[in-house]
Amino acid sequence: MVIVFLSIIILQMRKNAVATILLSVIILGLVLAWSIYGKNTGDILSSDELETREELIKTFLDEQAYLQSRIVFLRKQIDESQKELDMQTASVSLDILEKLKKDIGLVEASGKGVEILLNDGNSPNQPEALVQAADIRDIVNILNAASAEAISVNGQRIIASSAVAAVGTTILVNNSHLAAPFIITAIGDQDVILQRLLSRELLPDIYARMNKNGLTFKIKKSNSIVAPIYNGDLRTDYLNLVQK
Repeated sequence: MVIVFLSIIILQMRKNAVATILLSVIILGLVLAWSIYGKNTGDILSSDELETREELIKTFLDEQAYLQSRIVFLRKQIDESQKELDMQTASVSLDILEKLKKDIGLVEASGKGVEILLNDGNSPNQPEALVQAADIRDIVNILNAASAEAISVNGQRIIASSAVAAVGTTILVNNSHLAAPFIITAIGDQDVILQRLLSRELLPDIYARMNKNGLTFKIKKSNSIVAPIYNGDLRTDYLNLVQK
C-alpha cells in the first residue's frame, strides 16, 4: 500500500516536473520570440526615425542655405540702395549748399539784368544834390522786392546783412568806403526790375531831386551783368553749432 502511494506521488511529481519544464520552455520561447520581434521592430523604428531625421536635417540645411543666399542678396541690395541714397543725398546737399552760397554771395553770379547809374548833382554844396545812403538803400530794397538774384554796388556784393551807411562824404558798404558815382547792378527779370525802378511812387525823393537838384539817375538793360563774390564779414552771432 505504501509502495503504491509512493509510486503515485513520484508519478505525480514527474508529471509536474514535465509540466514545469514544458511551461518553462514555452515561456522561454515566448520571451525569446518577443525579444527577437521587439529587437527587429526596434531596428525598423530606429531606421525610420533616422531616415526622418536625415530628411529634416537635409530640409533644414536647404532652408539655411536659401536663407543665407537671401541674406547675401538683401545685403547687396541694401548696400546698393545705401550707395544710391548717399549719392542722392550728396547731390541734394551740394545743390542746397550751392543755393545757400549763391544766396549769401559766396559765388560769383552772372546773367541778364539792369545797370543803374546814381551820381551827385550839379550843386555839390547842397546836400540834396548829393547821393545819400538812403538813396542806395531804397534802390536795393526795390531790387530785392523785384526778386533780383544778385545785387552789387561799385563792386560790393549786397547780401541780407550788408550795411549801407553814410560816413562823412562817403558811403560805407560792407565796411568799404565808396564815393560817387555809384554803379548799381542787379541780375534778374529785366522788365520787372525796370517797372519798379521807373515808378515815381516807389522812389519819389530821387525823382524829385533829379528835377530840382540835377541828381543823376539812369537805368539800362544789360545781358552780361556780373556780380562779384561777397568779400565782407559774415556775421555768426546767431549761428548754433550742431554736434552729431
